[in-house]
Amino acid sequence: MRIPTEAEIERQLKLLNGESSKGMHVMSEEKRAEFLKFTEAVIQTPPGSLALETILLFVTHYADSITKISVENAMRSDNNLWSLLLVSVHLVQMLIDILHVINEPEEGDRLMVLLFKSDRPFLDLFAVLVKLFHRTWREMHASEEDIKKVLAVVRKQIDVCLLEKPDTIEKLEELLAAHSYPHMKKIWEKERSAKEAEELQSDAVKELREYLRPSIVELVLKNRKCVLKSGYKFGKLVKSKSMQKGQQFWFWKLDANEKMLICTDCSNTESSSNANSSGNIKIDIADVQSVVAGGEGDFPKSSTKGKKNSNVRGITLEVGDKPDLYHLLTFDEQTINAWCDGINALIGVNKLSIQAQRQVDRFLNIELKMRLLELDHIPNSIEIPPLPKNFDWIPKDIADTKISVTKV
Repeated sequence: MRIPTEAEIERQLKLLNGESSKGMHVMSEEKRAEFLKFTEAVIQTPPGSLALETILLFVTHYADSITKISVENAMRSDNNLWSLLLVSVHLVQMLIDILHVINEPEEGDRLMVLLFKSDRPFLDLFAVLVKLFHRTWREMHASEEDIKKVLAVVRKQIDVCLLEKPDTIEKLEELLAAHSYPHMKKIWEKERSAKEAEELQSDAVKELREYLRPSIVELVLKNRKCVLKSGYKFGKLVKSKSMQKGQQFWFWKLDANEKMLICTDCSNTESSSNANSSGNIKIDIADVQSVVAGGEGDFPKSSTKGKKNSNVRGITLEVGDKPDLYHLLTFDEQTINAWCDGINALIGVNKLSIQAQRQVDRFLNIELKMRLLELDHIPNSIEIPPLPKNFDWIPKDIADTKISVTKV
């Protein structure tokens, strides 16, 4: 493509702006800076003189579109306007790449039927891109510094829609209308999630996951023990009393040394700090045989012998060889899971609640994503170098020395 001279560019801009011969010399500093940037962009090849001709034809054949864009820009309260001249050069460059204008014919791998159904295919596609840029600029609430970002979004939008193989310009515009910026963000989110899922399923990452899992499990169980140390006010299962009437409470907590559980009677309105310390029950962790969650526990119903109370939720502690049963009542599933996980960790039972397992997986995924943030194309295996051609480098008296040699 021919590179236009500055005189040609200035003459074309006069025609574009309808200015007199001296208009370019008395323009404002802002206009002069825009002209210099435009000149610098146009003299590149591509787009060269094609940009000038396309802009002039656009002004001639799509005057209504320019008027609409100008009016909308004038009504913007944030004054974040975009330069039609500068953006047009970038859009012409984009079209050159999409249509393979400069590449050899065999490098274009797609037949675009819509090009044969328009009298001015390049100009019509350029007009579509201008309108698309304006809409995307508005949807992104972009400013002058975001021109490259908006152009990147526009390129992605047009590429995605061209994959649908529209046969007319009108069909392409319909597809672009459906692929707004919010819609594109959803597509990118799905692509990102799919890529992350694929990366997390590679053999190398699976091995790293299993390597990290024990430390993450330890972290979660440490959190559970901290919950036990903070304590919780449970309901007490009392004979001849229902959950609704005369409910009694006791406050349970783990001591700082993680050696015993301390239980103190308290009222419904009484805080843990004011609990009656004279009624303390102390249970050594070593004496705890097991902990059972929720409906699996043996919660007897006082009014009917031999039946279990299906309306009661909580945990049951089995203490001692007999064993003694302690029923800690609560409907809070998070508390039930935390206490079961914490006590199981203290007594050496390798069992996690579903809630804890989900938390471990979530923390593992976060840790893996952080570690893989700067890595691309993670290999599944490490390439092992070939064996040496000979072993002459090994000392002959190796058997008499204390040098350690690793077997290959």
